[in-house]
Amino acid sequence: MNIVGQASKVTIYLSEGDRHHNQALYMAILQLLKKEGAAGATVTRGVAGFGAHTRIHTANVVSLTDTLPLIIEWVDKPDRVDRILPKINAMVTEGLVTVQPVNVARYSHRALKQPSGKTLVREAMTYEVASIVAGASVNQVVDLLIEKGYRVLPVVDETWHVLGVISEGDLLRAGLSFIELEAGVAPEADTRRAVDLMTAPPITIATNDTLAHAIDLMVKHGVKRLPALDENGTLAGLLSRADILRLFSEAALVRDAPPEFPAGQLQVGQIMLTDVPMVVAGTPVSEVVDQLLRIRSRRVVVVDAHRRVLGVITDGDLLERVTVAERKSVFDTLFRRGKKLVVNDALTAEGVMTRPAIPVQQEMPLKDALQLLVQHQIKRLPVVNAEGQLVGMVGRGGILRALHTHADD
Repeated sequence: MNIVGQASKVTIYLSEGDRHHNQALYMAILQLLKKEGAAGATVTRGVAGFGAHTRIHTANVVSLTDTLPLIIEWVDKPDRVDRILPKINAMVTEGLVTVQPVNVARYSHRALKQPSGKTLVREAMTYEVASIVAGASVNQVVDLLIEKGYRVLPVVDETWHVLGVISEGDLLRAGLSFIELEAGVAPEADTRRAVDLMTAPPITIATNDTLAHAIDLMVKHGVKRLPALDENGTLAGLLSRADILRLFSEAALVRDAPPEFPAGQLQVGQIMLTDVPMVVAGTPVSEVVDQLLRIRSRRVVVVDAHRRVLGVITDGDLLERVTVAERKSVFDTLFRRGKKLVVNDALTAEGVMTRPAIPVQQEMPLKDALQLLVQHQIKRLPVVNAEGQLVGMVGRGGILRALHTHADD
């Protein structure tokens, strides 16, 4: 990545106590920059400072509980700054963000280590992870999973040993409805605790273990995330399927020469799923739901009369685009099987689909499809033939299984 010459320098002034979705704001910003392919960033901790409220914060012994000022500096190509900066501005609710043109005289970095199955978990995992204690109430679990948007919560004891994990699926199995929860109907009378809702025993991985072993566990047990444990067996982070795929994708993006992809020279067509539900734009939503119910991935591709891809419908798209009155019926039909769907018959696939879809050719190298998935932060891509007709679907799970086959390469 060469940014010698004209560039933009972004400076972000904030406090170490600032939070974003229950995570330290500075860490959330660094993770965003890394995910978006930024050239790099540095966080500096100040010894003293004051902001708009004019209260001086210092690092002396008397005021060790004060939250000190932090400065994040990020230098990058102007177009990349223009693309990412709006996301950062939305995260910094209190603070100062400045941008100034700079001239980069030299930019060099150490050669990146080529990721492989022997790469250690600690090089790919996310260190900032939300967890919850075993005695936490249902309301506290709901707040983190529904309100804060965490996908999974490791459940820990008082010594940070992982007892189990809780996901949205566990809430469903516990009889809690997302629609009721989002409408503000809190489970006040529910006396269960996190330990009663969690899936146990947890499938975990050591930080010093290899990605090959992590991938093997994910494929074998059908899980997307693994709590990562340190040498004392306590929670140190979380390794997700997306973390692993992002590591291999980033290596291909930032090295001067494309790396040897662990899955060899596989093409999309060699690993794609061919049993893909499809509907035309005018298909009633009731039939779309029937198609969603028959496939685990919960995705239906919308095509025209010539099977050319128009868009994609997920269960989330459907819940988001029906009326509030219809939402509970759709939810119950999708997740509580056997419920009768009540929805406007005039609503069609075209009215609920997400567009444009991002189709890929059968002959596309798997590493290129992976980069598209990471770049657009999506889980699956429709696959088309030379005539542009839908022939399959490729996603994170399929690529992970391909990596699993070649994890020791």
